[in-house]
Amino acid sequence: MFNRIVLFSCFLFVYGSSISQTVISGTAKGAEGRTVKVLTVADYITHKPLYLACDTISKDGEFYLDFNITNSCSVKLEIDYYQTFVYAVPGMRISLDFLAFDYHLAEKVNCFWESEQIPDLMYAVSYSDSSFFLFKNDSGYLTKMNRYRLAKYEEATGKMNRKALFENYIESVPFSLNNDYFVEFVGDFFNNYFSRFSGKFLLNTTIDNLLDTMGIDPFLRNEMLREYICIKMLYQYVLSVPAHAQAVVMARVKSLLKALSDKTKFNELSRIIDNVLNEWSSVKSFKSMILKDFNGQNILFENLLKDFDAPYFYVGFISANNILCPDCLTETDVLLRIPEKNYKDSVKVILINVDDEFMTYYHDYRTFSSKKSKIPYLYFNRQISLMRSLDAVHFPCYFLLDRTGVILQSDFAKPSDGLESRRPFCRRQQDGQN
Repeated sequence: MFNRIVLFSCFLFVYGSSISQTVISGTAKGAEGRTVKVLTVADYITHKPLYLACDTISKDGEFYLDFNITNSCSVKLEIDYYQTFVYAVPGMRISLDFLAFDYHLAEKVNCFWESEQIPDLMYAVSYSDSSFFLFKNDSGYLTKMNRYRLAKYEEATGKMNRKALFENYIESVPFSLNNDYFVEFVGDFFNNYFSRFSGKFLLNTTIDNLLDTMGIDPFLRNEMLREYICIKMLYQYVLSVPAHAQAVVMARVKSLLKALSDKTKFNELSRIIDNVLNEWSSVKSFKSMILKDFNGQNILFENLLKDFDAPYFYVGFISANNILCPDCLTETDVLLRIPEKNYKDSVKVILINVDDEFMTYYHDYRTFSSKKSKIPYLYFNRQISLMRSLDAVHFPCYFLLDRTGVILQSDFAKPSDGLESRRPFCRRQQDGQN
């Protein structure tokens, strides 16, 4: 596991919050041909990534990103699996030179990490526009950031009780979604707020009754704050219920959120509700994934599925690095020992290599093909953003898909986890056992 690399940077800001083009340019030597992206989040409830701009790093290691923002904020920069952040202000011009970094680290360690294990990029920073000034002349963003860092410290050390924290850091300022540190603090302050209500109440109440009940709390007299916490806690409540009850609970919570969207006078909250409802209604699918075969030919995943007459697909993502991912080899060997005749009419197996370099897959394919398996083995073609969005963030990992590529179950059973006894592999028990 890697410790996070400490980011070296300067924070520079300007006055104003009007929409203005912001530019981040610079160099990333060693990342030539890779894609650099700048993003923020659509809201601090779903944390849906909102990509603002992207660029392919040139053969000279240079990149240029321009985008519009309405207020000072922290934005992330991504190069493949790796990321860092920088503070930006409308109209700001920032020049970054990323320091030396091994962009093949994924090949040597792990193609996907849990987020806390991914090393941060480092950069040196300079500002090409001399009209920007240092900390004391900023737009107030740094002051707000430090204020809520102090609030977290005072909360953690018990220097302030809950009432004093609320009065000093929430009630005393206008409620706004434009400062990420403030919104994060508010979310933490009211975390698990609905645990005080019974599930029966939440599933049978109306939105007016729910808001009125919350309004009895002296901490939630502010209308916008109360409605924001209502949205956040309903979202959190759905995620907290057992999987078998989630469909029923989600349907009821959707109706509450739609009712709130119809009645709220705050457009920002309506947009957040739209994000929540879109997340819950969106279908996660691999059908748009573009793979490569052994000959380097691109294959659309959707077209690949059409080549096989099977109601289900079992898709495994594996690495060829047997030292750093021994489970990949072990699980594949177990999978190959399961007789295809046991499941061929009900499920088709596909294996996909997720190593950074195509040639790593190319050489491993030769070894795989010598085993004379009929299982297709393809290369993921560095579809990193898609893999992240579909929760394929570690390997080996396995998914059960329908015939169109829609995910029926992520984190499905590994071959060694009794796969032969799971539907749809076990035809004899399809009606009696999962």
